[in-house]
Amino acid sequence: MPASLRARLLAVLFAVAVLPSFGCGQIEVPVDLVLEQPSSLTLELPIMPPPYNEETTSLVGGVQTTIVANVGLFQLLGALVGKAIPAVIEIDDILIAGTEIVIGGSLPTGAICLFQDPDLASVGSAQMNVLLGVAAFDMTLNTRLGVSDPVLASLFGEPDPFTQVISAVVPLSIGDLLTMIGGGDSGLALTQDIETEIGPLPIFGTIRVTGSLTLASSDIPPSDPLLDTCEAFIASL
Repeated sequence: MPASLRARLLAVLFAVAVLPSFGCGQIEVPVDLVLEQPSSLTLELPIMPPPYNEETTSLVGGVQTTIVANVGLFQLLGALVGKAIPAVIEIDDILIAGTEIVIGGSLPTGAICLFQDPDLASVGSAQMNVLLGVAAFDMTLNTRLGVSDPVLASLFGEPDPFTQVISAVVPLSIGDLLTMIGGGDSGLALTQDIETEIGPLPIFGTIRVTGSLTLASSDIPPSDPLLDTCEAFIASL
């Protein structure tokens, strides 16, 4: 059977499966995206001489999202001819913790904490093409970055704005989508290179940040002592 015909038959099966189950309406699917290793950020400190000007932190934690899509008759019919189903990605919560780095060999940061910016909502969208078996995800994570060590935190001041843009095209089969709609682990994995700046910060100036992270769907929430430390730090602000 030609691949194109097989894809269309699978799309028909998708429509048959979804249409009676959801009544041609809006669906809301909670999806937890958990950081997989290796996920890390490297901070370049302009005030420090080599080799102390670069420090790397490994990341744990993740992003809680809800994918909201209208799966009506027109959307399903469009999916049969290769049109993507659009969706809004609501960012419900962000909590990411990084391992401690020691600046200049003498200033420990404690846990590095990234959390949802209370003044600037994070946003996202997706285009899911069940005929082609791919999905495009775009998310802007507007976070604040702080450090849990009280001495260094007093030097930095308030947690600084830190934006991460996630843009990835990933495989998404009809089976993956149905699993996701049913509340299971769809196997999504979004990998993104990071290149941005923090600051300017008092004393330290503007810090260049590079790295890579992978957010993968999981039905098990992240758990790590670093996350507990960051939760306590956020509660103290």
